[in-house]
Amino acid sequence: MLLRLIFGTIGVSAFLSELFLILNLKRKSFFDWDGIIERALIVMIFTTGGLFYFVIPVVIAIRILFYLNLHSYINNREPAMEFQKIKFKTEMLLDLILSPVLAVFICLIIQ
Repeated sequence: MLLRLIFGTIGVSAFLSELFLILNLKRKSFFDWDGIIERALIVMIFTTGGLFYFVIPVVIAIRILFYLNLHSYINNREPAMEFQKIKFKTEMLLDLILSPVLAVFICLIIQ
């Protein structure tokens, strides 16, 4: 269980950090605490043996709401700001979709 928790949280953080460096996207830091908490909850749900699989979409929705409130858009119509919004949407898409998918993938591999 501990191995699953370590690989599912910190291992996925390391992988996402390297992926963001390869794609030349800005990352908050190596340890994104909201992502680590989300992945830890997903790993713990898988560890319980399938009793609470219906909670996984709730955990992901909470992270999406937290992420959108944390990174609110700036209402400015300058061309440079429009480019930043596009780059932010790409970063957000990768972070919010790959994070839970990789946590679930790690859990399935280690089972």
